[in-house]
Amino acid sequence: MTTGQRGKRGPGRRPKEIVGKGPVENLARDLRALIERQDPPLTHGGLARLSGCAAGTVSKALAGSALPTENVLNALVGALGEDPSGWLERRAQAAELLRRRSSAVVAPAGPLEVGCGAAEPAGAPDVGSPKEGEAAPAGKFLGPVGPGTEQRRCGDGRWRPSAGHLVGRAHEVRQVRELLEGAVALRSGILVLRGQPGIGKTALLAEARSLWGLRVLAFRCVESEAELAFAALSGLLRPLTHLLPQLSEPRSRALAVSLAVSQPAPGECAPSRIAIGLGTLDLLAKAGPVLVLLDDVQWMDEASAAALSYAARQLPQEGIAVIIGLRAGTDCPMDLTGHPLVEVTPLSRESVRELASLVRGRAIDADELERLVRHTGGNPLALLELSNSGLPADGASLTEAPLRLPQVLEAAYQQRLKPLPESQRWALLVCAASYTADLAEITAALGPKGLAQLEPAESAELIALTPRGVEFAHPVIRSVIYHQAPAARRRAAHALLAGSLPVRDPFDADQQAWHLADAALGPDEQVAQALADRAEQAHQRGALGVANATYLRAARLTPQPVARGRRLLAAATCAHLAGLPDRALPLLLEARSLVDDPQLIGKIEQVHHQIQQIRATPRDVFVQLSEAAAGLRGSAPIIAANLLATAASAGAMGGPVPKALAAAARGHQLARSVREEGTLATAVLHAHTLLLDGQTEPASALLRQQLDQLLTADPLVHGTEVFGFASTDLMWLDEHSAARRLIEHGLRHIRSANALERVPVLTGVLADLEFRTGRWNEAHAAAAECMALADQLGQPALLGYSASTLAQIAAAQGEPRKCEDYASRALSCLEPRGYNLVAPYAHLALAQLSLNQGAYAEAATRLVTLHERIDSLGVRNPAVYPLYADMVEACLLSDWREAAGSALVMLSNNVGPSVPCTVRAALARCRGLLAKDASSALRHFTTALDLYARASDRYGLARTRLALGQRLRRTQHRNQALRQLKASLTLFQELNATPWIQRVDKEMRICGR
Repeated sequence: MTTGQRGKRGPGRRPKEIVGKGPVENLARDLRALIERQDPPLTHGGLARLSGCAAGTVSKALAGSALPTENVLNALVGALGEDPSGWLERRAQAAELLRRRSSAVVAPAGPLEVGCGAAEPAGAPDVGSPKEGEAAPAGKFLGPVGPGTEQRRCGDGRWRPSAGHLVGRAHEVRQVRELLEGAVALRSGILVLRGQPGIGKTALLAEARSLWGLRVLAFRCVESEAELAFAALSGLLRPLTHLLPQLSEPRSRALAVSLAVSQPAPGECAPSRIAIGLGTLDLLAKAGPVLVLLDDVQWMDEASAAALSYAARQLPQEGIAVIIGLRAGTDCPMDLTGHPLVEVTPLSRESVRELASLVRGRAIDADELERLVRHTGGNPLALLELSNSGLPADGASLTEAPLRLPQVLEAAYQQRLKPLPESQRWALLVCAASYTADLAEITAALGPKGLAQLEPAESAELIALTPRGVEFAHPVIRSVIYHQAPAARRRAAHALLAGSLPVRDPFDADQQAWHLADAALGPDEQVAQALADRAEQAHQRGALGVANATYLRAARLTPQPVARGRRLLAAATCAHLAGLPDRALPLLLEARSLVDDPQLIGKIEQVHHQIQQIRATPRDVFVQLSEAAAGLRGSAPIIAANLLATAASAGAMGGPVPKALAAAARGHQLARSVREEGTLATAVLHAHTLLLDGQTEPASALLRQQLDQLLTADPLVHGTEVFGFASTDLMWLDEHSAARRLIEHGLRHIRSANALERVPVLTGVLADLEFRTGRWNEAHAAAAECMALADQLGQPALLGYSASTLAQIAAAQGEPRKCEDYASRALSCLEPRGYNLVAPYAHLALAQLSLNQGAYAEAATRLVTLHERIDSLGVRNPAVYPLYADMVEACLLSDWREAAGSALVMLSNNVGPSVPCTVRAALARCRGLLAKDASSALRHFTTALDLYARASDRYGLARTRLALGQRLRRTQHRNQALRQLKASLTLFQELNATPWIQRVDKEMRICGR
């Protein structure tokens, strides 16, 4: 009989033809009939081995006691030679029917759900499912909970707790239960369980699985997968990939590429962390209500951690419950800040007594209790192992030093592994060497006979064979198996896996390259190249941390020093872009010691100083880069020119301006001696330093020549300074639309590559731009993002810049404490390190605070002092620090009319024909304030209003209307004054500028509104 003929008898029938008690029993009946038609008929055990499913899982599926998962049904039917598609359709119909029959929450159709085939950790409780056609009523548990439940002994006589029996964990179980009750009510939440190895985190996750009839997505991280990009996310979400078409195109595409479901198109940007995180949220919401279990997240790969951290902070109210198991005392790649944390602590003495008595089947005496407490410290897994093995009773005395955990566990597992024959230990070693323990991979490596060697270990509960693969009962078991084996045997296991691994997608290719690396006895260029290729793929997928680790491993296996140096540079560059300077700097130093090629040396120096320029003292960076450029001028002129541009950027933050301008001019001239147009970096930095020097016209012309190239360039190819200073220059020139386009273009590329190092550069400028154009809510959001990320990445220059913007917003909105706090934070970051051209923004905020609070003399003094400081640094462009209008106003309100006039003269001297609108508007407003006759004042204020409107400066517009209204009131033109005052009030209210609202209100009362 052909496969097609067989298929017509079972799943091919229409739903209306299905008869019997219910959909689950009907499905099981047809599965049994399919087995009986095999020649010879298969036993349940034979089908388990053939399909790769656990024997218990097969029994449940064939008994009809629970609906099998998609993975299990697919494996069973495929093993019997059938096309699974019809069977999966029937399964979906059965699941839908079950849901319709119940008014309560039931386990939805899909992989990894409570019931038959759930991917439970080894030793997890065997939880019964609702009967076919029935549902778990809302609020009812699917299994007994608490003391008094029935205990059981395994075939080897070892005691294991039954479902719901977690001694001494009532508090933790209660918190888990509350989280799941929320999920049933479509409330989302997160719970983090942190504790030592063996403390019971995994048991609590298994308990969560048993409590409610929710769909379960589970993933347990392993240490060897930490360098595989998106390993955890892929393992967690792959059962839901059939839902990807239901997501919006950008999010669906981002997840498809990240999960290696599809390949990125040539030239396609890597998906951004935000897109991956949002796609993850959408996918979980489609599957909800859902319980997400993540165990051993200390070993999660960085790319998955970034996406899941974002998703965890944005959980929608769709009934998504997330429980995370984290080993205490380890770094966690996920950002779990702010999430509820439960410290899973050792058991009390009474709980130790209860658990040990249950295991021994008798009450233990005081001496035994003392020994157990001393040796295990109340660690439940150690208690189970030692109580089962009887080690403490075999002679441990109270004078012996206590064993350390996990040394206790290692000793216990070593004893359990010792009797296994060599063939079984080899099969376990192959499983331990596998990064994923995927069943297809293990089967390909060991073959059917080798797979049979794992059955005794499964019976002994060292491992569990599940549809997903081989799962070790505890990470310590895997560690003991792997590290006890001789190095040659470990290499042989990796070589076997590398040679037999079915490469189905980029994730498999990553594993194969790493297996080859772990199998290598020494340097091997072929293996190194394979790793370098995978590193490049990881970079394209936006997994910079993984790319860094992969390039580094490739470098360690590279025999030729110069090639090793190139790969170290690539590893360092990835670490730098990922915001990991402490990881990047040692690699750059090592790379520098291996190479003598001037081009390569220059690239190493450039990356090194790009890291330092927003962290180290600008003066030191300037000197070091200038010296490095001098040494490369003859042999690598373009590299030398770009180094001078980076030096100029350091000078533009530390001053003085003339030195920075001279370095930028030399760099651009040198670049133009090789290329007519120079380089993008030298042109932008030359324009920037010209602007600082007040040479607006040539700076503007030079920058406009580069704008088209900037808007199409990849910001990651160029130094941090190029896009940051180019967007700043456009802002100073009042080219606000172009500045915003450039920032958006840069951020789009940077975020898609997950290059965290570059994000604060552009969000800091964006915050300044939004503040200057009166979009203060957007400015606050951008500045807060910049400040938080710069603080995380150790970028004091950018932290101080963004804090200064927040201080200016707080000053204008009448929040003195916030202003002072932000300004203090900014100055503590900037002044000790010599960021002399960034610190004035914080001083300007404090001066504006004094002005807004009515402390006019203090404001005038601050502004005059600030002007002298700026002038000494060589800044000649009034657009850089917009302080002159404030200085004139503060001096006038302090009755320092002569000082106000001097400030106006200083501003006039720096205003040429090509200065931007905002500077000319400030000049006109100052002239209006100082005008002696009403007609002159009106003319100047009208000019200022027109210029501020053209520049989209709402704050400047509002303050000019206020000044004009005050002048009109004083000349008895009350109706005209009220019109101006009302218009200014509207603008100030939109900006939430409380001090100015109060000032306008006072003026309007005087006008007799």
